[in-house]
Amino acid sequence: MALYNAEISAGSLLSLESKRIALLLLSQPDKNAWGHAIEDENILQKKTRATARRQATLIRKRLLTLDEAGLVMLAQREQEVVMQLLLVAAIKHTASCWLSDVVAKSRSPNTARAAK
Repeated sequence: MALYNAEISAGSLLSLESKRIALLLLSQPDKNAWGHAIEDENILQKKTRATARRQATLIRKRLLTLDEAGLVMLAQREQEVVMQLLLVAAIKHTASCWLSDVVAKSRSPNTARAAK
């Protein structure tokens, strides 16, 4: 596992794209509906499917740190609120990835031996 998660700097907060993904997530899409919206309908308006998939995955991971009320606010509120929510989601996502790394390393047999 990587020491740090660089996804917080992998893309900007992507506010317009995040609003579109929030609306999609609120509809609770299955895998097929998600793929259709991202790749076929190109709701993120990206030049390639690969870019659309990559950014959609990053945004989805960030937004899944918010509850339904957060997604609704993200989809409907003014830009200032949207940016604050996106910053919170990006920090929560990065912190959860970092914490997962810390926990995984603490459970590693190599780490346990090194501590003795």
